[in-house]
Amino acid sequence: MSVTRDVELGAVRDLLVRPTRASITFLDGDTVAIVPARVRFVDDRPLVRLPADGPDLSGREVVVLTDDGPWWFHLRGASFRGTAARDEEEPGFVWWAIALRRTLSWDYGAVREV
Repeated sequence: MSVTRDVELGAVRDLLVRPTRASITFLDGDTVAIVPARVRFVDDRPLVRLPADGPDLSGREVVVLTDDGPWWFHLRGASFRGTAARDEEEPGFVWWAIALRRTLSWDYGAVREV
């Protein structure tokens, strides 16, 4: 017997439509950088907006995290691991497309035995 909090991505689809919080994590030299970001989704694939003078993520492995919930049993989220590529620009910002390799989603309110 094991217990899981993992759910199908569709169970947290509202977080893709309107992410409450989002961040992107990547290696910056010898350290791990975590940066708040604006995220939008196209066909369940994240695009991340960062300031134009921000880090150059071209070809870097990144993890995009979007989550919601103020209390333990309300915690829900999804993470997307992949490689970043410059996608489009707008004044002062760059959108980075993530070529996905792994997606995880969870809902602590759905903890159950499997």
